[in-house]
Amino acid sequence: LNLIYFKKAKGFLVLTLAAFICLISTGIIATVITADFSQLLLGPFKVASISTGVGWLDVFAISSNIGLDSKIPPLIISLTIMITTYFVISRSESIIEQISLLCMLSCCVVFHLQYDMILLLVPLIWTLTKDKKEIIDYLIIVLIFYLWFGNSALARIYTYLVKDNSTQESILFWQRVLLFYPIFFVSLFKSYRKSRLHPK
Repeated sequence: LNLIYFKKAKGFLVLTLAAFICLISTGIIATVITADFSQLLLGPFKVASISTGVGWLDVFAISSNIGLDSKIPPLIISLTIMITTYFVISRSESIIEQISLLCMLSCCVVFHLQYDMILLLVPLIWTLTKDKKEIIDYLIIVLIFYLWFGNSALARIYTYLVKDNSTQESILFWQRVLLFYPIFFVSLFKSYRKSRLHPK
């Protein structure tokens, strides 16, 4: 998704910085847990190639949960969301806003599990550092903390209230989806509206 930045004047710098941070953080983790650096760095590709689970929020997970076997409808929807997001962020002058919306976009179109929600740290910083916060900013903050902590807390509660594990997972999944997507789409709309009011 960050390939979008190659169209920007500072795109190569952003990608280089992101790659540098990734390499440094992976190196630190590899040192701490005494793991092989290359295996740790390339591990996600191996996991993705053999994983048969369902993602936490993405469109393909929604498709699986409603019983669709074909990958074509979720693929079309994913491409539509990506194109829409690209159109919106291409009009924004704020790099942190662009990256934040891309992080949220990746939750829609890329396989993620709960531990991957750390990528929402960028949108959290984006909203917390705004001088003038709107309702949507507070909703993003609530959403992120729900995905980080609230979902796990509710899962523990549901173990006592709902005995069937598949029902528990289904309830939690749809709660995440119904919280995330409206907030993400409203964030896109607000960004687009702001770019219309303050054109480049």
